[in-house]
Amino acid sequence: MPKFIDLTGEKFGKLTVKYKIDTDSNRTFWFCECDCGGKKEARSDALRNGTTTHCGCVGLGTHNKTGHRLFNIWQGMKDRCYNTNSKDYNRYGGRGIEVCQEWIDDFMNFYNWAMENGYNHSLSIDRVNVNRNYEPNNCKWATPEEQANNTRKNNLIKVNGEVKSVSQWARISGVSRYVIKKRYAEGVRGSDLFLPVEEIKAQYQSGVPYIKWDKKKERWRTEVKYNGKKHFVGNIKDLDDAINKQNEFKERLIKQREEGEVE
Repeated sequence: MPKFIDLTGEKFGKLTVKYKIDTDSNRTFWFCECDCGGKKEARSDALRNGTTTHCGCVGLGTHNKTGHRLFNIWQGMKDRCYNTNSKDYNRYGGRGIEVCQEWIDDFMNFYNWAMENGYNHSLSIDRVNVNRNYEPNNCKWATPEEQANNTRKNNLIKVNGEVKSVSQWARISGVSRYVIKKRYAEGVRGSDLFLPVEEIKAQYQSGVPYIKWDKKKERWRTEVKYNGKKHFVGNIKDLDDAINKQNEFKERLIKQREEGEVE
């Protein structure tokens, strides 16, 4: 096994090594800062043999784009994927998300792609498929709303044949995301998700003792309490039917007791 060489503080081209990065790889990676202010993750061998000497800023001429918003987006994209100290690393690099070879070492390639594909200062970079890499055919420029809708944690709900995110339904209906998600978890479906609180409470409360809505089965759990004991009647879809069956069951119990069949 080659002897470990500490490169901390060493300078290679425009890059100054700041610290060693802990990775699962057999190769040693270092976090570096570029003279232009950029950041770069680099392997020991790439630094020492001169393959990696800058953050990708070479070719920018007078470096007049290092202060451009796109330069910060490019750096942030790489930071999320390769800097294990980044607060977002687990959601990106930790899941195997990478930056394509076309962009990772060449900012101008990224800059040119951005300018040719609808970039403006109000948008941010978004991956179409959140499980794939940062690459031209998987990235687009998105509004904050579109970004919120394209997340792994985002919930999609189908109502009257239309599929939208919880956030979108909340904006359309005026009902909060929290309320919609809670109702959905409780078994509420369709346009009932957007009913005023008073209406939905009334709809999912029978008003009859021992008849309760079962969220998982989406049925009315119907019981009868007779002579101090509870008797299960059944899980019934229609409330009126549940009330009728409850009354019938109770009458049967009374008759059986009168005939001495039950205590």
